[in-house]
Amino acid sequence: MAGNAATQIAELANEDHIAEHVVVVKWIEGLDFMGLDSSGHSIVMSASSPPKGSMPSELLLQSLAGCISADLVHILTKQRQDLRDLEIYISKVQDPQPPWTFRHIHLDFVFRGKGLKREHIERAIDLAENKYCSVGSTIKGIAEITHHYRIIEVD
Repeated sequence: MAGNAATQIAELANEDHIAEHVVVVKWIEGLDFMGLDSSGHSIVMSASSPPKGSMPSELLLQSLAGCISADLVHILTKQRQDLRDLEIYISKVQDPQPPWTFRHIHLDFVFRGKGLKREHIERAIDLAENKYCSVGSTIKGIAEITHHYRIIEVD
């Protein structure tokens, strides 16, 4: 089923009337959907209970963390920091009623590396959150984004 949906989405994306679109989402069945990005990667999204894929609202949180992570790794590498691992744990507060809008998103960064400098980490987080991450920039108008970080020294 997923292969067929991905093929159908790819065919749709190549048609002239939607060629300018970056992503395509196709209904699979029930409350399950297949998304295809501009590079041809697919993901299953689900609002079913139990979910058969990622919940769309959680994908937004993952997108935020992924966007910031890419910026952090790029910035810290340019700063010649010996970053070995990065994890971001995300928590959120949503409105209790539909459309369950995110009001607060908290990012807990865990940096692992050798000799990581606190000032470099802080500057990288600031740049990623406030200058480079398009997902964060979009969300900030609606939800407050806060963070905390830890540095774990490794050999």
